[in-house]
Amino acid sequence: MKARKFYICFVMALVLVAFGAANAQFTVTVTDQTPTAPLSNPAPASFEPRYLSGFGVDGTFTVFFEDRALGNQIFYAATTSGPTGFSAAATGTTIVPETHFVIKDWPITISSTAYAYRAWGSVGNNPQHKFYVSNDLTNWTLVSTFTIPNAASFTDAHGFVYYGFHDVIELNGTYYAFAESNQSQTMLVRSANGDDVWEAFAGIGGRPGWGPLELPSGVSVGWTPTGSFVDLGYDRGYGKIHADPRDTHYYLAINTAAQASLAPAALEAAFINPANWTWHDGTTGPASNPILSATAEHDLRECWVVPNSNPNANWVIIYDADFGAADGSKALGYATLTPPAPPRVHNLTQGTHYQTIMAAVNAANPGDVIQADAGIYNERVTINKSLDIRGAQYGVDPTPSGARTNPAAESIIDIAGLPLANPNVLVEIPNGITNVSLSGFTLIGSPTSHYADEAVVRCWDDEITIEDNIIDGYYAVLCKGADNLNVQRNRMVVNKVGITVQPSPANNVTILDNLIMRGSSPAADAAGIYLTGCSNSNITGNTASGFVGSNGIGGSNLSHVTVSENTFTGNKSGISFWGTTTFITIESNDLSNSVSFGINIKGQDIDIVENTITNCGDAGINIDRHVIDTERILLTCNDMSGNTNFGVKVNTTNVPAIINAESNWWGDASGPHDPVGITEAPPCVDASSALNSDGAGDAVTENVDYCPWAVSPVCVPLPQCGDLAMLANVKIYMDHFSFVEGDLHSNGDIVYDNGRPSTHTGSATALGNITVNRDNTIADPGDLTAGGDIEVDEDATVEGTVTSGGTVFAVEVPGLSYSCPGTVSVIAGKDKKKNVAPGDYNVLRADKNAQLNLSAGVYSVKTLQLDDRSRLRVNVAGGAVTINVCGVINFIKNADIIIVGGDSRSLAINYSGTKKVVLGNDGGYQGALLAPNAMVDLGSNAGFLGSICAKSVTLNKDARVRFHGLGSVPKAVPDDDEQPVTSNEQPVINYQLEQNYPNPFNPSTRIKFALPEAGRVQLRIYNDVGQLVRTLVHQELAQGWHELYWEGRNDRGQTVATGIYFYRITMQDQSGATIFSETRRMSFVK
Repeated sequence: MKARKFYICFVMALVLVAFGAANAQFTVTVTDQTPTAPLSNPAPASFEPRYLSGFGVDGTFTVFFEDRALGNQIFYAATTSGPTGFSAAATGTTIVPETHFVIKDWPITISSTAYAYRAWGSVGNNPQHKFYVSNDLTNWTLVSTFTIPNAASFTDAHGFVYYGFHDVIELNGTYYAFAESNQSQTMLVRSANGDDVWEAFAGIGGRPGWGPLELPSGVSVGWTPTGSFVDLGYDRGYGKIHADPRDTHYYLAINTAAQASLAPAALEAAFINPANWTWHDGTTGPASNPILSATAEHDLRECWVVPNSNPNANWVIIYDADFGAADGSKALGYATLTPPAPPRVHNLTQGTHYQTIMAAVNAANPGDVIQADAGIYNERVTINKSLDIRGAQYGVDPTPSGARTNPAAESIIDIAGLPLANPNVLVEIPNGITNVSLSGFTLIGSPTSHYADEAVVRCWDDEITIEDNIIDGYYAVLCKGADNLNVQRNRMVVNKVGITVQPSPANNVTILDNLIMRGSSPAADAAGIYLTGCSNSNITGNTASGFVGSNGIGGSNLSHVTVSENTFTGNKSGISFWGTTTFITIESNDLSNSVSFGINIKGQDIDIVENTITNCGDAGINIDRHVIDTERILLTCNDMSGNTNFGVKVNTTNVPAIINAESNWWGDASGPHDPVGITEAPPCVDASSALNSDGAGDAVTENVDYCPWAVSPVCVPLPQCGDLAMLANVKIYMDHFSFVEGDLHSNGDIVYDNGRPSTHTGSATALGNITVNRDNTIADPGDLTAGGDIEVDEDATVEGTVTSGGTVFAVEVPGLSYSCPGTVSVIAGKDKKKNVAPGDYNVLRADKNAQLNLSAGVYSVKTLQLDDRSRLRVNVAGGAVTINVCGVINFIKNADIIIVGGDSRSLAINYSGTKKVVLGNDGGYQGALLAPNAMVDLGSNAGFLGSICAKSVTLNKDARVRFHGLGSVPKAVPDDDEQPVTSNEQPVINYQLEQNYPNPFNPSTRIKFALPEAGRVQLRIYNDVGQLVRTLVHQELAQGWHELYWEGRNDRGQTVATGIYFYRITMQDQSGATIFSETRRMSFVK
């Protein structure tokens, strides 16, 4: 070979090829580690390691060479201690080819015998080649002698394969070799078995211009690109290094298209396609690389690259050189080759690869997805376009305990070692850049402040998502105010603030499930979250604890913000809002162990619901004024216990409004401690002057309406009027009633008189006594609790617990205050309907079978009366209806209240008078009835759906009460499920069934029929699929005309659905034979 040529065979790291090494820009660096003295050789004068071959990994080396003075015998030397560890002695082998050979440590079995090594070689300028096997590297067995028959005729070969193989690889069951002809042409040959016949099928480079491996562009030095080709990246690609001392450059050719996964034809096509070969070069010079120096004494000849099991570690080059020894001998030297760093940032959209995140960002198009491998990136990043940038932990939540604790698996962007900048921001998303996502990284910024906005991540515009990151710095995320910011599932360690949104307004901010911890050198006012000017935003599921100098979350000028399910414990204040803050919901947060306040609030329309606010240093909730008046503050279902000074503290000088703090737990069932006032509580009086000096719970200041309070930490408030089926101040008396569904309470006594039998489904409490006489059942759960005695007859059943002398609190029957100035009366005459608008009236009355129609709004009336079979139809589709009555409520009998467009809660009937409220027999009534000064009397067979709160309540025979939402109006069905029949026994000639009137109808219709003789009559209602709905008549009737009414209810008393129905009459004689039957059709509408 020509002097001063240095051919390097090179094995590149897997990751280089797998991610497109052809596009990588890199520099190959060689550090000379030439021995100070030549390696000793068996025969120094004739030692010539031409066409060097060997194998080894991680410091274990074996090198083969020939000694021409000893008949071209091949020797080998081995070391396990690095390239300087070769011994002076070498071991001869039984291989005798003159030159051109390659040895592999590939096991093979031949004729049932296993061998550890294979060798291919040639003898001189001879087209014959030999295949050997061995188990000890010394004694080799010749297996076969083979040729490459078509080498001479191969178009691009320009000669025979005389000089043997430079390398052999095996892929997909085919062996490939890179062989050199006598014209210095490298061709690609293949074999099915690797030991018999080989075939040339491509020329891949030789003299300049021949084959894909022609000279790099712009290189003028003549050279012959022969030498070893080796598998790059563990069967994933191919390449070659050429180093020429005359221009002191390396040239690296890589073929990334040749993949082990390809079929043989596609693989071979990839080898011979020039477009698949890319040259890279790295400039070196005499001063930095002595082994490449044009003036060096070394005569570089051959080399062998020893792989390392770590693809990112240096690779060792063993080479043959003239070290200028006195006897002119050759010796082995070695060097290290540092492979270029693999590209570790990838544009998944374009398929391009980069060394740095910033390089990938600059080269990307808006909307691209960029993925960074695990590793450390010492760089600042400015995301200057809309991008989705992902770290190695993309999609992995770092907030659970034990999550993401291995730094080696993280993509770490670290500011350490970078020059100080102003602003000293690690990741910047500038103004005007929207739709950016940054996720799956570890981001390490400066822990201390040098300039304003010392932030790890700073953003300025809309549609920014920061999620699943580990963030460590002074400010973690600093958003200067924009819309649709999403910061979620990040783990932060901060010395100033975890998440900041300010100073510009921001809409639709979501801060979700972040874990924010105080750093090791926090600022005095370090905080978890700080917001200004945010609206329509949600702060949910975050943890920010230990910020003893400031807040878990603080902010000003907020509007329509929900703060829910967060843990803000051990801070100066858990939550602190001020400024022009309005319409805030604070719900289900843990705000315990605050240095000062669990919640420090200044603003309007603020709901504080179901929070745990315990063991705070001053007050659970502090209420004061800042910029606007503080008003409309609701506190309910909170646990405010164990706080040092107050459960709720109001600066009454600045906040004159009464704070609604009902239904909270104050640490004791006796309620909060309130020693200031003039009226004892309970019962609740809803006045600022209320006091509860015996309360053992947390203290409250003035202007706190705390009654009723919860009687357990799980938000069980004292029941209110609307929570009970019946509430009475004096007595609830039930005589032969049918059933009650819902809970009862009396501030006096409850009496279940003799049953029919009778059933109460629910529970009952009374400050006085409870009496349960025979044939009554109290069930599901059936608990009875009385401050006095409970007597249960032996023939009565109570399925729940019975507690006499228990702790029972009074439940307020709210008072009423209104007037009835109306002078106009509206009366619907018999069978008539009247529409009545909201307003003030003297009398509202419906005569027999008449109807009053009411709509959304408030009515005041002195007398409200419903006569027999009349109806009060209330349409609440447009809103609730309230009827305030001052003088008399009298529903005579069989009247109905019908609600359309809503349910019983949508109708409030208030009565401020003292006369008995009559809900007449057989009627069906509903709504929320409040009569604090009167007795309500529910007549026999009458049903009521809703709630009754009164001075006293009486249920008569077969009366039914059902609480809101538990079903339909429980109006009784007459005995034997029959309707009353009105008869006129004047003579008639024929059987007749007339059409009902009105038709269509709601709520009732008249059915009239004639019988020419007495007999047993059935009149039944069927739906449009023939199912029986109701039996109206099943009895003996006299001859004559008869009529009855159907109110649109089935046999269970439930109102039927809108639709077509059929009514059929059947007349039977004494024997039971049908003598008359007729059916007609009618329509029920709602």
